[in-house]
Amino acid sequence: SFLGHPVSMTIPWWNIYQVMRFIGRIGFPVFCFLLIEGFLHTSSKKKYATRLFLFALVSEFPFDYALFNTPFAPGYQNVFFTLFLGLLTIWAIDTVSHKEINPNLQWIVKILLAAAGCLTAWLLQTDYDYKGIILILLLYLFSGLLHEPLMGSPRLPRLHPDQPL
Repeated sequence: SFLGHPVSMTIPWWNIYQVMRFIGRIGFPVFCFLLIEGFLHTSSKKKYATRLFLFALVSEFPFDYALFNTPFAPGYQNVFFTLFLGLLTIWAIDTVSHKEINPNLQWIVKILLAAAGCLTAWLLQTDYDYKGIILILLLYLFSGLLHEPLMGSPRLPRLHPDQPL
């Protein structure tokens, strides 16, 4: 039996479903990573967020129809709403990071913004809800490590001509 599930022994499609679900679960962290990379390298965060929101809206109708057999199901939103809320959350945190305010107050505001993003995803019942926002926040938090070489390691080639040596 596939993953020890007794239904897989009687329903041949169950194995295909489990394999596709597994592939989908691997995809979400990749999408989150690419969201962070897009945020860090876009020339217009506003246009980036607008496009992501529009795609979330456009894809919601086929998503609801496929899952709930109705063109509008307010009880569950597609994954692009999670990505959009994650983008708004890291954008707000990034904006606060560049403000000249008391560092303690800055951390409090960042934590409140992260909590607001998680709460919004949970209330809107987006795919992956608050857990998706937390993954996006963690990837954003550690994104600086991906762009700085470790001590003693060879320096990676510059990705942009204006990037300092």
